[in-house]
Amino acid sequence: MAGPLPLPPPLFVECQPMLRHWWGLALLAPAIILAAALGSDTPPSWPATGGLVVLATIFSGWLLSLLKLHTQLTAEGVRVRFAPLQSDWQFVAWPQVRRAYLRTYAPLRDYGGWGIRTFTGENEAYNAWGNQGLQLILATGERLLIGTQHPEAIRQVLRRLRISGTQPEVPD
Repeated sequence: MAGPLPLPPPLFVECQPMLRHWWGLALLAPAIILAAALGSDTPPSWPATGGLVVLATIFSGWLLSLLKLHTQLTAEGVRVRFAPLQSDWQFVAWPQVRRAYLRTYAPLRDYGGWGIRTFTGENEAYNAWGNQGLQLILATGERLLIGTQHPEAIRQVLRRLRISGTQPEVPD
């Protein structure tokens, strides 16, 4: 008995680690613990607080090191997932895309930060770091932005596939 048909090879593959410029975030949990310890009414036990800070730093760094944004462009569509938060790929078929183009964005101003960002079900973003992304406008009017560190490689795939609307909103 034959198994499922293999998927065609992707034309573009990217894996972006979340930790790249986020090592400073690993200090966020220890800073919160330290601030809570210093702000408490009872004097902190420095060996216990120090141990807690070290454990929180290690745990925060480990969690951030696991987060990776995976993107694939195929002849059939776009696949994206934020591992390990999502075990299943999100898939958008090219016929569902009204417009696709590369753009520069401001992660904090436009989407409130990094990671999986969803707003009112109409505007969604997947970004790990940087400010370049593939903007998809779907036939339903929904918008999906996928961050990338390789915009020119994506531009070449879009041209190769002759995906309509590949021009950027603002000329290069």
